[in-house]
Amino acid sequence: MNDSIWQIDNKDWMTEREAEWKQVVTNLNLMNNEVDRKGHRYHKELFFNGVLNPDLTSEDPVIQSKTREIRIFGNNELLFRMWYHPQPSLELFEEIVFQARYNHEIRSPRVFIFNTFSQNDFASEYGMFGGREELMVRAFVPSLDSSVERQFFRRNKVSLGLAPNLVYRYCTGATYVMLQSSAEHPTNPFSPGQYLWDHLDYALQNHWDKVIEENKISGLLVALHRIIDFYEREGAHHTREYAIKLQESLHRRFEDGGFGSRLMGLYAEQKSRFEAGEPEPKLN
Repeated sequence: MNDSIWQIDNKDWMTEREAEWKQVVTNLNLMNNEVDRKGHRYHKELFFNGVLNPDLTSEDPVIQSKTREIRIFGNNELLFRMWYHPQPSLELFEEIVFQARYNHEIRSPRVFIFNTFSQNDFASEYGMFGGREELMVRAFVPSLDSSVERQFFRRNKVSLGLAPNLVYRYCTGATYVMLQSSAEHPTNPFSPGQYLWDHLDYALQNHWDKVIEENKISGLLVALHRIIDFYEREGAHHTREYAIKLQESLHRRFEDGGFGSRLMGLYAEQKSRFEAGEPEPKLN
């Protein structure tokens, strides 16, 4: 344990960690289909001390049998190391991912981050992982190109990008939900799909036919329309800081021509529809 990072003898540090731990437990309870409550004590040791309980690395068959009966980290230990680290950074998260020995140690956290849970369940200011979502996405999905792979040994390898259809689904889904007007459905302010716009731009430029064939394009059209008509629509989105921040960032980038021709073309079409007074496209 690095005492300069895990300052368990520092009262102020412990007070801050104990406050965050309460939020972590709240989120772990929401993840109870993946993490058993009996396993929380193992999470607590990693959160406060930065080390795994020795039982989890024991070679004793009796102890192994005991811990295997509890869903603790599953194949997502690297993700939890990121979440619980008190000094998150991209460099640190990249180092953690580099420690992976098998492809499932990278594939499983991606599913956990993007697809296992509803982001609407994590609508507090803390989000799902305490605002670490963007760094996690950048560490677990470092390449725009899904054909770039990391080789472990023999045939054990993993893509460093996401398949184009997954990029489309995660990015457009997160965006149109974050920019929606309904007061009844706030969402994770750090919803991970919002950090895939560069990946989506790459997918549309290089795999247009595949993306269009496998997805209903209406999701993207709705997302683009909500970027454009954000301040013309009435609704709760005007009071949500995360929605304002996302809209302003994407609107500025589109207006500056900051995406490829495919995405810019779709944006121009939706802008023309909006200026002509046409309604938001319907989701198919």
